Amino acid sequence: AAAAAAAAAAAASRDSELDFADPRRALLTPGSRIAVVGAESELGAALCDALAASGEGWEVAALCTEPEGGAAAALGVEVRPFSPFTPSALARSLSDADAVLVLSEGACGSGGAEPKAVGRLLKALPARTRRLLLVSTHGVDRTNALPFSMENMFGGKLDKQRALEQEALL
Repeated sequence: AAAAAAAAAAAASRDSELDFADPRRALLTPGSRIAVVGAESELGAALCDALAASGEGWEVAALCTEPEGGAAAALGVEVRPFSPFTPSALARSLSDADAVLVLSEGACGSGGAEPKAVGRLLKALPARTRRLLLVSTHGVDRTNALPFSMENMFGGKLDKQRALEQEALL
């Protein structure tokens, strides 16, 4: 009972130091690097713009499959290669990421991260990464219910997305 009380007191003390009114400030300080995987999608480009313009002092790195051109050229943030099947290149791109935002192909369409790439990405996260946010598809837990079962009829799209989400559980 004494140990439980001490643990509760320590948690309360730690929680009182955090600014829950704005959890972003409690988690990422100015100068923190946020890596956006799927930055070539429409949502990814908008998030890169919003994060860079937030005034929080965060450094934004857009991880792109085609870093030399296309949508990446217009992002206005640092662009790094997203090579999920080249472990050393992926590790270099993520090496200083304090937070990683992964936009899945299922949620964002073209430009999002493919389900088979997410597992490799998770293995390449550096120890310094404190936050991971995965944007996935609505309905992946209801693949047997209409209308979601229609998405799963040909090719198991939602089953693949559910597997992607299960990979990301830390």
